[in-house]
Amino acid sequence: VRLGWYSVRIASSPGMAEVTNVPTVGEARALGDSYAGKAILAFLSDAEIARYRVWAEAHDIAWTERSDRDLRSVRKNSVALGRAELDGSAMPVAFPIMVRDLAIAALSIDAPVLDGPPDPDSSPFADWRAIVTQFEHLARAQPALFENPFAHLDPGTIML
Repeated sequence: VRLGWYSVRIASSPGMAEVTNVPTVGEARALGDSYAGKAILAFLSDAEIARYRVWAEAHDIAWTERSDRDLRSVRKNSVALGRAELDGSAMPVAFPIMVRDLAIAALSIDAPVLDGPPDPDSSPFADWRAIVTQFEHLARAQPALFENPFAHLDPGTIML
């Protein structure tokens, strides 16, 4: 979820593979520093993204032309891709959880699961999108479950 200019992991579940990784709950990173954060950041308004850039520069967080390209790609494909780490080809993914036109959170699969560009019609990509869609339906049906209690604060005043 978004907290100020950060993404904070609020839940984690181990995978079913022989070797699994359980990311740390409470882990916080600048929105632009992770694919899960980029899945949220890409759906902020252009003005909010500009404010994030100013904040990032003030906190020595790199922002490059590639960062802009990454956000455009996330907006276009509704998925953020992580970097391939193990064998050089398979990538982790993060999907924005959208309510109206705003990403309120992201669902990330923090393992090398996607080979090549995402194909929205193929499994498991379509299965993951279906899970995200269920979260989006729940957020519309019960918005109180997804309210950000810190939304009234200026994002730049929150330091983690």
